[in-house]
Amino acid sequence: MRHTDLEIVTVFDAELRGICNYYHLASNYRNLNYFSYLMEYSCLKTLSGKHRCKLSKIYDKYRIGEKRWGIPYETKAGKKIRRLTKFNEIDGKKCEDIEPAILSSSLSVFDDGSISTDIVPTAPACITVPENVQGGTSLEVTWGASTDPDDDPIGYELERQVDNGEWEQVYKGEATSYTDAITRGWLTVAYRVRAYDSYGATSDYTTSPTREVNNNRAPAIVCTPASGADLGVKGEGFTVSLTPEEQHTLRGYNNKEITLGVRPENIVEGADVPVTVTTNENLGMNTLVHGYVGGNKAVKISAKLKGWRDYKVGDTASFTFNRKHFFDKETTNAIKGGEG
Repeated sequence: MRHTDLEIVTVFDAELRGICNYYHLASNYRNLNYFSYLMEYSCLKTLSGKHRCKLSKIYDKYRIGEKRWGIPYETKAGKKIRRLTKFNEIDGKKCEDIEPAILSSSLSVFDDGSISTDIVPTAPACITVPENVQGGTSLEVTWGASTDPDDDPIGYELERQVDNGEWEQVYKGEATSYTDAITRGWLTVAYRVRAYDSYGATSDYTTSPTREVNNNRAPAIVCTPASGADLGVKGEGFTVSLTPEEQHTLRGYNNKEITLGVRPENIVEGADVPVTVTTNENLGMNTLVHGYVGGNKAVKISAKLKGWRDYKVGDTASFTFNRKHFFDKETTNAIKGGEG
């Protein structure tokens, strides 16, 4: 009902002419006379429904002579009239006298046979997901706004993919951002978003890069009850060997405190760090091993090992770090090889 009278008559006429042309050579072609009448009646009923008036008023409004009616419209060549083709006018010659009308927007034909001129909204220009994704926390996903050529109201559907599995919708609404909870134990996460209008037309998806989930947690010192006293060194420590390149990177930090950062996939079996195992999670091609360093339950560690492992709770495992990240404790900036 959003279409103009000219668009409605043009669609009905195109359907009628297509069917009549298809059956034009049939021996009982004249039987389409009744079908032609039904199409004209249906078109008039559609127009009367749009204008909320009687069918006779539509007929009188667009009457041409005694038995014909049509929709007037302007072209560069002057004024023309769009009318429904009669079944007996499909003879090749009279059909040439019927001027085509140009619709104001593109037509879409759906599986149920319905026709709409609705144009889909544009896809969101971008989608942003933080590069550092921490398991057990939340993150904010944002995306660019879409536009709709028909000025229809726009909403968005956001979907999430975990560990390269199935896409699952996590948000539907008008906002251009969403805060999502990241479950500890996920390995990867990705998002995609598309726009939809009030008539259900949807744009293409805009998809984010796949992000790795860091399931490692920083150690915490807990004092119960709180005394305010200096706790000193908390439990056992451990020694990490440095490569010549790492020694060169840290040459300006002799006798200074720094922060060491290691991702779970960069923790491998070795002899540097003794760990008491608390959990062994077999994930097919990888195994997540959780525990604490030596006898110090406050310093926890999570390692992502390739292949199958069968550690039991209480077992002692030994790990080392094949890649380390160093940070200045005062500025929290990463220490690069050219510093010092």
